[in-house]
Amino acid sequence: MLIQILSISLVVIIIITVIKVLLILNKGTKERIIIEKGKISRFKNEFKKIKPDISNLKEINKFTRSYFKEAYNMELSLTYLELAQRFDKQKKKKHADFCRMFSEINYSGKKLSEKEINTLLKYLGQIIE
Repeated sequence: MLIQILSISLVVIIIITVIKVLLILNKGTKERIIIEKGKISRFKNEFKKIKPDISNLKEINKFTRSYFKEAYNMELSLTYLELAQRFDKQKKKKHADFCRMFSEINYSGKKLSEKEINTLLKYLGQIIE
């Protein structure tokens, strides 16, 4: 009888410990989610401030790389074609298409039109949303 009481007590203690650990992990997860939502919100606000102007290409590049680093843990040193390959592997077609487009814009040497900048920003906006 005493052994049964001890066994039941031990099981109850183990269950309580497991519940406490899960509650602690859940709290940490909630905090990380709140932090990540804040980061994404900050990026959305920053994106709205970018002017669709050819002279802002460097700003768009810096913003995009920073966003990909934060949101997808991509290294800043990757080229846009390398980013496109990684996004292809992750089945993120819009992201990969955007990276290819930005690579072409960066390295084609041709003068960009306002329409091309707007298209680029439209793609980026869809990615961030």
